[in-house]
Amino acid sequence: GWFAAGLPLASHRHQGDNDKPYEYRREGSEWRSRHGKKCNRRLEHRLADTEQGDMVEICAPAEALMQEVGRRIAANGGAALVIDYGSWGSLGDTLQAARSHERTAPLDTPGEADLTAHVDFRALAQAAAPAAHAPLTAQGVFLERLGITERARALAARLQGAALESHIAAHRRLTHPGEMGSLFKVLALHAPHSPPPPGLDT
Repeated sequence: GWFAAGLPLASHRHQGDNDKPYEYRREGSEWRSRHGKKCNRRLEHRLADTEQGDMVEICAPAEALMQEVGRRIAANGGAALVIDYGSWGSLGDTLQAARSHERTAPLDTPGEADLTAHVDFRALAQAAAPAAHAPLTAQGVFLERLGITERARALAARLQGAALESHIAAHRRLTHPGEMGSLFKVLALHAPHSPPPPGLDT
């Protein structure tokens, strides 16, 4: 598994005023900077599924890593799992910060807060070509397909008291849609002519 939410990203909005910290805006069928410079090609594919005022986030370091991972898988076989919170396509400002397990503004305490953002799994999958990828799957669904509930029940039979309560809470946290089960996703990469890993092959 690999967690990508902590890598640097750039945010871009279709249209912004000069005092907004976003580099590009949409002009007709192109993204351009305030100074008229045409944007990088990473934004061109987002013209079809965004509207004026929408923001998208690009994580160039993650895409570069995935290009290398995908190249190696396509050449040598194997598989990779990307597990993180995010969606199939970046939309909106997802940059956030946490300090001492509490949310805070990203720039309030530089160097003292954990910065993170939602992962654009579509961008990662596209960057990993020619490696193939399985459909993006919710973490809870993935773990259920692998038999987490059956395993949790077997382990629970030996527990009691606080240990049992902690065990039940941990299972819920990983799988329940209201906790990590739906927010966290799993993307599998695999060789072009090989099946996806178990739990991601349907």
